[in-house]
Amino acid sequence: MHQKFVLASTSSYRAQLLSSVIPDFSVIDPKTDETSLAAESPKEKCVRLSVQKALDGLKLATGENLIAIGSDQVAHLGDRTFSKPGDFDTAMRQLKACSNNWVSFSTGIALCQQQGDLVDDNASAQILAKEYETYRIKFRKLADKDIADYLKAEEPYDCAGSVKAEGLGIRLIEDSQGRDINTLYGLPLMLLTDLLNNIAVYPPYLSAKNKTINSFK
Repeated sequence: MHQKFVLASTSSYRAQLLSSVIPDFSVIDPKTDETSLAAESPKEKCVRLSVQKALDGLKLATGENLIAIGSDQVAHLGDRTFSKPGDFDTAMRQLKACSNNWVSFSTGIALCQQQGDLVDDNASAQILAKEYETYRIKFRKLADKDIADYLKAEEPYDCAGSVKAEGLGIRLIEDSQGRDINTLYGLPLMLLTDLLNNIAVYPPYLSAKNKTINSFK
């Protein structure tokens, strides 16, 4: 039976990245509550929310033989965690704190499989795999004007740590460390491939013209 995949994310960048590994999948908004838990580390949070997004996505998806992919990213500097800023002032404060510092971006991935008829309980789904990977970036020393100009041009208010590295955010970065830069972009593709191989799921190779991305409404 052909395995079907669902990306539980509203991010067009994650969908574009995923198409490099899985050429045929659907996307759905998991509508997951991303509130942090008390005493939760950044790595614990990104894995927990990755799992929850995958489970929530399965509840809302339709069809059979589904594997949902959930992913979540948390930016952190020491013990300080940077969420999606939501507005200019919050983003300004985040980037001023990041200036001339190394900041870690931990990105989780979870694979969850449909079990029978999913209605509204997580007991109908199986967690196949969950893991995270971290990528670190060194920010340039940023003047307030540089930050403000970037924010007005890019408006990265839905990005962890206010950094849209796949866009103009690259101009804020001086150095980086990590296995896979896609981790910084929001979906660690090498880790995803590892997890798929571990559970013996091998998406087919298709040419770019044969890739399809569908949306559940």
